[in-house]
Amino acid sequence: MPASLAFRQAGPFSNRKLRKNQDNYSVDTYIKLMIKQSKLSFKYKLIVGLGNPGDEYANTYHNAGLLFLSCLAPGTRFKRVLDFAYLKNGDLILVKPLTFMNESGRPVLQALKYFKLTPDKLLVAHDDSDIGIGNYKISLGRGSAGHNGVESIIKSLGNKDFGRLRLGIRGPEKNGKRLRAQEFVLKQISKKDKLLLEGLFQEVKVTLTE
Repeated sequence: MPASLAFRQAGPFSNRKLRKNQDNYSVDTYIKLMIKQSKLSFKYKLIVGLGNPGDEYANTYHNAGLLFLSCLAPGTRFKRVLDFAYLKNGDLILVKPLTFMNESGRPVLQALKYFKLTPDKLLVAHDDSDIGIGNYKISLGRGSAGHNGVESIIKSLGNKDFGRLRLGIRGPEKNGKRLRAQEFVLKQISKKDKLLLEGLFQEVKVTLTE
């Protein structure tokens, strides 16, 4: 059964009482309450950050997942195995696919087999052009919604039974026009948006590491 938790005005909340009082809770407390309400357990062991390799893509909106991993382990070198690189960070295993976004499924499947983990222990961090920048959602059991990296993972695993950390990258409309994802996901992140993403990454980091 698909489920989704929304934070920081990312979308509709599933619980009226929590929605009404959301501003009174810290992010960490709010997450714990939402988990309790929805009877979902988030015990992720392996976090994958999606993106494209190469300097030309390093600071693009599409690489939000990889940038998030850099926030979790700044300045740390990852060890390469097959088509992915990994780093053990406390109880978490951070994984960077070394393929292009559209081929993310292969390295993710390799990593799960390498560490002998099942998909329910997997959290995939990726950009989401339907969520406003600075916001995020954690989703379970949902379709790819057109995200090629996520679609590749679903096909390789043969199911959707993994968590997704959907990092918002959409900016405000310009001149009343809503840009298509293809028009901005591969553009360099602006200084203003980079600050918003860095603040978001720090918030999520707290919820995953405490």
